[in-house]
Amino acid sequence: MGNAVTRRQKHRLEYFVFRAFETLVHFLPMAVLEIIARIIAFLGFKIIKYRRDVALENLRYAFPEKSPKDREKIAYRSYRHFALLIFEFMKLSGWTARELAKHVAFTPDPQMHAFLETHKNKSGILVSAHLGNWEMAIAILASQYFEMPVVVQKRQQNRLIDEKTIAMRARWGLKMIYSRGAIRKLRTALNDQRVVALLADQDAGESGSFVPFLNRLASTPAGPAILHLRSKAPIYFGSSIRTGRYQYKGVIIPIEYHGSYELTNENIDAVTAGFTRQLETVVRKYPDQYLWMHKRWKTRLSEGGRRKEEGGRIKACPELVEGRKACPEPVEGLALSLSKGLP
Repeated sequence: MGNAVTRRQKHRLEYFVFRAFETLVHFLPMAVLEIIARIIAFLGFKIIKYRRDVALENLRYAFPEKSPKDREKIAYRSYRHFALLIFEFMKLSGWTARELAKHVAFTPDPQMHAFLETHKNKSGILVSAHLGNWEMAIAILASQYFEMPVVVQKRQQNRLIDEKTIAMRARWGLKMIYSRGAIRKLRTALNDQRVVALLADQDAGESGSFVPFLNRLASTPAGPAILHLRSKAPIYFGSSIRTGRYQYKGVIIPIEYHGSYELTNENIDAVTAGFTRQLETVVRKYPDQYLWMHKRWKTRLSEGGRRKEEGGRIKACPELVEGRKACPEPVEGLALSLSKGLP
């Protein structure tokens, strides 16, 4: 009982801090927030050194051709980018769809423009990553282009903050579902001719799909590939790159897959490698807008680190294949967790 009360009080305090921070951000002009983001980045990277070693090690493997000084500059700018991203998310929380259109300049590249035109009433799987500002992108897509796209969100430990973030996104026209057990709901959404959006660039443990990413094999969420193989809905990689204050460039790339649609490890890995390859291309172009402080390569490929197979068909989740016994985490959450640290 005491622990429950303590946890409830802790969550209420976190929620109070969250709302107070959100209110402060609403009143401060963006020019001031940009200065604060630089201060936070300096403190986090230079003084506190929060995950500094993780970020620099990730960059050392990803860009061995760059000097240590250049990699440190990329890491520092990444910290600044994500501090600013949190401020932008807080600003978004108070805007209506009309205010969003007024304040934000979003320029789709030609492939994204074609995607937006052809998928207004068609299903599609949009895979993104912790790159650029994914929150801004999905808010714009929901408010200006698609009718209630479906987005997967990781459940926050703090119920109050969880409900608040869902309400914030719902005001832009998004339908939110939780990541655990999401595949069936996502298939229903695709059958209803909706676009579904997922982030799929965090370590997925031993049940993930191990594919090449920035010079190393990375355990990657298998959910988007499984969803594509089961539904045959077209799949795309998309990102929203910051180009200035409240200015973003939308990038979208079709994922070409010409293999069998049987649900096997080989086919899952092929689809996963396809969108991960496109992610790598964009990360190499805009490295300072990627989340380097995450332990992306935490899980190593080992003999036990593969999904179990029987006759070539994976046996891991009853929602997808009859007889499967354990579900890997299919997708990652839409946003950075505000109630617990990064994995």
